[in-house]
Amino acid sequence: MYAQVAVENVNCTFDKDYDYSIPQQLEGKALVGCRVAVPFGVGNRKRIGIITRLTDSTQGKRIKSISAVLDEAPLLSNEMMSLARWISEQTFCTYYEAVKAMLPAGINHKIIRSFCAVPGVDESVIASLDSDEKQVYDYLLDALRDWQELGIRCDIAYIGYITGTRQAQALCGVADALRAAGVRVILDPILGDNGKRYNSVTDDQLAGMRLLMAHADLIT
Repeated sequence: MYAQVAVENVNCTFDKDYDYSIPQQLEGKALVGCRVAVPFGVGNRKRIGIITRLTDSTQGKRIKSISAVLDEAPLLSNEMMSLARWISEQTFCTYYEAVKAMLPAGINHKIIRSFCAVPGVDESVIASLDSDEKQVYDYLLDALRDWQELGIRCDIAYIGYITGTRQAQALCGVADALRAAGVRVILDPILGDNGKRYNSVTDDQLAGMRLLMAHADLIT
């Protein structure tokens, strides 16, 4: 099975659907209207794209494989995909740029993964860490001390998109530490619009947001 994918950040000259094979473990998940991560170009740099069509065959050679499916369900309907195609043909934009304008609010936020040591962790938890985990924890704790010694502080901390309850549990401790230091914590549950949940939001993400709500000063 193959998928035709419109890829982000391409020049209008190269704006076309690119063929990718669908690995067996992703069959049934790679659907039209879903975003995918794909290797692109000579350096196989990771790019985001959206599946525009599924097919049983391809005329291409040395076809690359889809790396991951980013959505549990299609974000756009067939009608919206057709509208995006029409927009790209009638205006000076690529197909993916037209698609991007229709994606749910917050879905295009760039996620930067960062880590910090939460102060006041129970000693029994620290004792249960293996040598590698303890080394990482000590490094993060030193970074936290440096941050405090330099007097770096903020007035407001913003929490938005989360991946699920595991991340939410860690953020609860961070939020409590920030609030204890006088920082206001704002929680923006990026879950849906007009009372309807986004297709890409999972039950685990909903549960995580419920946990965080008790640790925020303001919920938007």
